[in-house]
Amino acid sequence: MALFFLFAAQAAGKTCLYECVSDSDCRGCGSGDGVCKGALPTTRICLNDKADPPADPKRLPAAVPWPLVWAGDMYSLDYPDQSNKTQVNSGRFYYDWPNMRQKQDFGGKALIYISEDNKTGVKHSRFYFVFGPVCAYVHTEDPLTHMDITVTRPDWMTVCADLGAGAYVGREQVEGEWVDHYNCSVTYNGETDSFQTWHSLGMGNTPFGLPVALSAGDSTPSWEKPRLNSIWYSNVTVGADVAPAAVFKLPRICIPIPGVDLLEHLGLRTAKSLHTAFTRESTRTSIAEFLQDTQFGSA
Repeated sequence: MALFFLFAAQAAGKTCLYECVSDSDCRGCGSGDGVCKGALPTTRICLNDKADPPADPKRLPAAVPWPLVWAGDMYSLDYPDQSNKTQVNSGRFYYDWPNMRQKQDFGGKALIYISEDNKTGVKHSRFYFVFGPVCAYVHTEDPLTHMDITVTRPDWMTVCADLGAGAYVGREQVEGEWVDHYNCSVTYNGETDSFQTWHSLGMGNTPFGLPVALSAGDSTPSWEKPRLNSIWYSNVTVGADVAPAAVFKLPRICIPIPGVDLLEHLGLRTAKSLHTAFTRESTRTSIAEFLQDTQFGSA
């Protein structure tokens, strides 16, 4: 039901967390007109920045860390490239930090990321693509250090703040909830990656500290990372029972895909990591075609 209301809100012309150039692009964000805010192209979006936010609770130096185990419905909006075209996805997100795993469940498709196998004690980072009966995976590692890229840690915004790259943006409203908004922007080799997070102040239906929305921007978008991605979370629940082991159960047979083969199939010459791409519908479609076109699809 919550996802229905999110879809209805977008169809009605609401613009919060959409890209913008000026305040005129943000009409319909909140009960009035929103504001276009953000110092960088990777952070400039429409916000419901009301004039009289509540003074309490006091804001914290950094965003509240994610719960160690949580799940929530998600609605995702992507700007894949430099154009204004968009892509949307919806499903349910599961996060289980103690067992180093997370899942994006899109119904007939699922993306499962596992960074450690507690049964065998063998550490690894694998991103699994599950398309109906077909299951394949890639080993995700940093192309330079060859170290495994793990599931995002729950205190990632605190780490960013400690490194001097994080900042408090303001107190706003997202989907009717009062939230605190934080930003983390990092520039490396001429490329800027920005991450923004909104956690609840506990003044509505969502308890304090729970994630309400997330945004990511990249100054050099490619097939594996959109220029801008905004995600709304709803029906968030916490506790070990909300992400049980059964949620992450894999098909009996999952076939490894050599990353170099997949990159070649997609016409790429770089060794960029794959795992950040897998919220993208275009990427999932390309991988499905890859599985059908090779021996991997016959298993």
